[in-house]
Amino acid sequence: MYTTYGKVNSFLLSAIPEFRERYKEEKQKHGKHPKQYMAFAALISMVVPALDFDGDPLFLARAFDAFEEMARSSDREVVNLLQVGFVQDLVRYPRRLDIAWRRMGDETRKLTTDTARAWNREMNLPAAGRPGENSKAKAQAQGR
Repeated sequence: MYTTYGKVNSFLLSAIPEFRERYKEEKQKHGKHPKQYMAFAALISMVVPALDFDGDPLFLARAFDAFEEMARSSDREVVNLLQVGFVQDLVRYPRRLDIAWRRMGDETRKLTTDTARAWNREMNLPAAGRPGENSKAKAQAQGR
């Protein structure tokens, strides 16, 4: 199931039940349903502390499953929302990125790696995500 930009808020609400209360708060604060970037920012305001302070593993699993669905979307605006709304900031923080990396699916990792390259933050990627690191590690293990 890949979501579209117009349906991303509904997708996030159904995929991440823990987000529903925060979404309601945003809706009350603005007197209407928040636009996609505002809603996504509200979700990220929950994800970041959960990453930084060992938050609820089930919540994080649901969030990263949703991120993987977003990364796989054929709607480029959905992928842009994930990249601009979360990944661009994530690649600035090596510890948070390392924790997030372990929860990411393949497409989210690819998007994160591409973003880190574009922002000259490849050094912040976990070793497994850096180009050539796996071959360097294998060569060292083989004594080359």
